[in-house]
Amino acid sequence: MDEYHANQGEDWIADKVSSKFAFEAMCQEKSFVPLDIWKAGPATTDLVESAHWSVYLEGLECSLTSAVEKGEHVLRMSSSNMYLRTGIYTTNTPNDGLHAALVSHRRKAKAETKRMDREDKQIVSLKEKLANAKAKADKAAEKLAQLESIPTSTPSSNIATVRSLLEKAQKAYSVVQEKLHEVLQKGCGSGTVTFSESQ
Repeated sequence: MDEYHANQGEDWIADKVSSKFAFEAMCQEKSFVPLDIWKAGPATTDLVESAHWSVYLEGLECSLTSAVEKGEHVLRMSSSNMYLRTGIYTTNTPNDGLHAALVSHRRKAKAETKRMDREDKQIVSLKEKLANAKAKADKAAEKLAQLESIPTSTPSSNIATVRSLLEKAQKAYSVVQEKLHEVLQKGCGSGTVTFSESQ
C-alpha cells in the first residue's frame, strides 16, 4: 500500500474511533445489544444496499409498478419472517396487520370515550340548568300565589311583574327541557347519566 492510501486508511480508522459508535455498530461484543437481537437484525447497517439486495432476489428488469409491489412484499415478508423465527420485530414499531388493527381499535375506542365524556358533561350541564330554571319557576309561582291571596290592597303592578317573571321562568324551563330530551333521544352519552321527569 502506498503512502497516500496508507494515510487514507489511518484517517478512516481515526474517524471511526472518534465517532464513538462505528465499531459498536460493526461488532456485537463492543455494543450493548443482546446477542439474540443482534442476530435477528439485518446483516448490514446500510439499509439502502440491503434493500437493493432483497429486491434483486425477486427479479430484475421489472416495470415500475411491479418493482414497487415486489419491494413492499419483500419488506413485509422479511419483517414477518423475522418475527416468526425470533419473536423480534425488525423495527421499533411493528407493521404487521394485527398490530395495525390493534392500534386502530385503540384509537377508535379512545375517540369514542372522549365523545361520550363530552356528551355526558353536556347532559349534566343541561340537568343543572333545568334544575335552576325549575327552582326559579317554583319561586315565582309561590310568590304570585302569596300576592294573589292577599286582599285587593296589593298593587296590580306587583302581581303583573311577578306573573311576567313566572312566564319567563317557565319558558326557560321548557327550552332547557326540550334541549335535554333532544340530546337524550339521540342516544348521546355513555348511558351512565340518566334523566327522569321527576328530576
